[in-house]
Amino acid sequence: MELGRKIYYTRTEKNMTQKSLAKKIGVPTKVLDKWENCELNPNMKQVDEIAKALKLTVPELLDNDIRNFISICKTELHSNK
Repeated sequence: MELGRKIYYTRTEKNMTQKSLAKKIGVPTKVLDKWENCELNPNMKQVDEIAKALKLTVPELLDNDIRNFISICKTELHSNK
């Protein structure tokens, strides 16, 4: 499952709104919406914050999927250029 879909699925399973999750992790709701729609990826620090807010481990959030991890790493590499 793509990371954005996992965030959406878990958030809704826990009856959290986008607004409440965004506030917990310190990002605008628009950013969270882009993550959930797989338009952007959070960086690793944000992934850690999301996992904590959703009461998951990072591997659980990433579905133990190395492709999700690689995608996040690529995002970080491109943003550091």
